[in-house]
Amino acid sequence: MQILYLAIEGSSSGVRKKLKDKIDFIRSEGCNIDLVCVTSSQLAQLQVDYKRIIVNDSFSRFFGKKRILWRVSVFVEQWEFYQAILKYLRNREFDLILFRYPGADFFLWIFSIVYGQRVVFEHNSIELEELRLRKSESFWYRYFYYSEKWFGSIVRKYVRGFIGVTNEITQWQTSLSKGNHLHTTISNGINVDRVNLRVGKPFDGSILNLLFLAGSEAPWHGVDKLIRSINLYNGKVEIHCFITGSISEENRIAAKGNSRITVLPTQQDKQLDDLIDKCHLGVGPLGMASFLREACPLKTREYWSRGLPFVIGYNDVDLVGREEMKAFYYFPKNYTDSHFDLEEVIQFADSVYRDPAVSVKMRAFAMSHIHYKTKAEQYVSFLNLLRT
Repeated sequence: MQILYLAIEGSSSGVRKKLKDKIDFIRSEGCNIDLVCVTSSQLAQLQVDYKRIIVNDSFSRFFGKKRILWRVSVFVEQWEFYQAILKYLRNREFDLILFRYPGADFFLWIFSIVYGQRVVFEHNSIELEELRLRKSESFWYRYFYYSEKWFGSIVRKYVRGFIGVTNEITQWQTSLSKGNHLHTTISNGINVDRVNLRVGKPFDGSILNLLFLAGSEAPWHGVDKLIRSINLYNGKVEIHCFITGSISEENRIAAKGNSRITVLPTQQDKQLDDLIDKCHLGVGPLGMASFLREACPLKTREYWSRGLPFVIGYNDVDLVGREEMKAFYYFPKNYTDSHFDLEEVIQFADSVYRDPAVSVKMRAFAMSHIHYKTKAEQYVSFLNLLRT
């Protein structure tokens, strides 16, 4: 069975690595699968080692520069993307498309009519709720929010099945489709072998260094909650927090005058290794409860596989029910919509670093539970089910 894994390529290098690693591991399980990313002209210059559909987006870029007509560029860009996809697929032999869900609109509806019975959507969120939180940010988000609202349930009726990264997300997608679609849940993984083990010093009770890997800016990251919690702390332990990646301008201003906070651009390779070694705890998303009960963010998998104990504000599907991991992460008890108590976090850091093998043990659990080899086996099992 020839399978295409189709995704709209974004600017996040972390997501690109994730997709490449995931497909490589699925292929290593004997599956005939190719990663194909749909790419705008702005990203076409990036050097990659997977197949791409380069979109001729000259019309949308033209409209995007016009003061009055710039909103039209969103519609035109969608038309350009799907024209490129349809042209690419027209002359290719394949049995199934795993499509990293791009958001519903008129153009995905047409695509689903043409190829629906050979399409499985992969969902990383409850899209309508995520877009609802962001629709005030730009016309782009409003376009996809209302398009998802109008076309979401329609496009789902045409496709073969769904993969969700949590049970909550999978159930949402199947309920929208109102049909008997094949579905499964496969949470996010990581190539554990790609990242280095933390080799930094343990927390000594005097200085606690925190790390928040923001990646791209999103309201559910809870950076505002993290900054507020640091501002409210007046204990004896010296706190310093490193925030890497994109954050909102409001959060950037709030962090700028705070000597306890350092905002850095996205860190990679040795820069990231050194920062992980310097920090004692990672901080995961703190605001996801606004629209999700369950999640499996990439940043948490990064901390986990590197052996960096972490603090989270959500239920992680790969941690719930795993008693052996409870010692290595912390969900603050005094946790509100606005902040959490850093004294609790300090006590957790003091406790977790009493075990000198904490990082090695976390790495071993990561190999067993979130390594892409485990996830690839789950994908292949579901793909074999689709074959019947």
